[in-house]
Amino acid sequence: MSRGSGTDGDPRNLLIELQLDPDADSREAERFGRQLRAELAQLDVDAVSPMVSADVAQGAKGAGVNWGSLLVTLSAAAGVVTSVIAVAQDWLARHSAAQSIKITIDNDTIELGRASAQEREELISAWVRRHSGT
Repeated sequence: MSRGSGTDGDPRNLLIELQLDPDADSREAERFGRQLRAELAQLDVDAVSPMVSADVAQGAKGAGVNWGSLLVTLSAAAGVVTSVIAVAQDWLARHSAAQSIKITIDNDTIELGRASAQEREELISAWVRRHSGT
């Protein structure tokens, strides 16, 4: 399957971090992470995977999975970044236990919270422009 190419042809990574209600337990965090991952995987991205947790219980085999942080790898330009943000916004609007979502690319983070639609649109447009090469 052919993928679009980024501005320099190299894959780019976006880190998506779910900021859940403090009362959410690890099973709920995993369920939410898996749901968001499934929705993001429908986009023209190369991969969506949970981050490996640095905190692993003593005696546990292998690394723990942090479903609250997803790494999205893509090779397409700004259009796909915009699609990822749209999916994240839609997902956030449907899940009241999620307080916000942080999206980081190239050490630049945007936090999608419960702002008005116009505030979110202005913030997202400025953020996408910084990473689209335009």
